[in-house]
Amino acid sequence: MSRRLIYAVNFLMAMSLGVVFVFLADLQDRNGLETWELGIVAAAGFLAALIAQVILSPLADRGHIGILSAIALAASVVGTLGFVVANQTWTLAATRGLAGVGLGLYGVAGR
Repeated sequence: MSRRLIYAVNFLMAMSLGVVFVFLADLQDRNGLETWELGIVAAAGFLAALIAQVILSPLADRGHIGILSAIALAASVVGTLGFVVANQTWTLAATRGLAGVGLGLYGVAGR
């Protein structure tokens, strides 16, 4: 895989995770979320990415980069598409967490 493609995929994954901050007010109005619920939704992706990096980075050290990349892409796509249709706090947080796991895994595998 070329270096540019790795950077492009990493950028797109990070953008899909970070774009929610722009739409927090709209998300709150559309779903009737409380402020603390917005905090949970906003933090879920980054917390999941951190945990995935810490726990699963030994797999990349052992040479499982290809499978980690595939799982990361799948998790990110499913998490992002799930976030579009989610309408409750737990589903919003779970789908953001899944996208965060994808970003965390790809960050480990892409290095």
